Amino acid sequence: MVRFIVSFWVVFLLLTAFAFADISAPKLSPQQTIRAKNLYTIIRCPVCSGQSLGDSDADIARDLRVIIDRKIIDNVSDTQIKQDLVAIYGQDIMFEPPYNYKTFLLNYGLWIILILGFLFFLYQHYHNNLALRDQNTNHQNND
Repeated sequence: MVRFIVSFWVVFLLLTAFAFADISAPKLSPQQTIRAKNLYTIIRCPVCSGQSLGDSDADIARDLRVIIDRKIIDNVSDTQIKQDLVAIYGQDIMFEPPYNYKTFLLNYGLWIILILGFLFFLYQHYHNNLALRDQNTNHQNND
């Protein structure tokens, strides 16, 4: 019975030590802090709806900030940090969608519609003027 109580307290103390372990952010230089804040603004919190890592108070956002800080200290490039996070959480973690064939219409669809609309307007205007000229010519020929 004594062994059970001792082993229970050992396991309990170990688990509480892990539960209360503080994941503190490493100290960054001023340049590294600027890099980190730029990354915080373009990376979305995986839990919060529409908040960046810098704006979110969620635990996972805090953990991701610590991970980003550690990678910055290890001189990992911003591109590599973003690629690592996209590999883990998917493209939805980034606020800016990538430029590829899947997002072509998202990036250029409005311009395509505007140009096609303008060309249609010019086409209609040109043909209406031709029809009016033909009517005027026919009307003048009849007189």
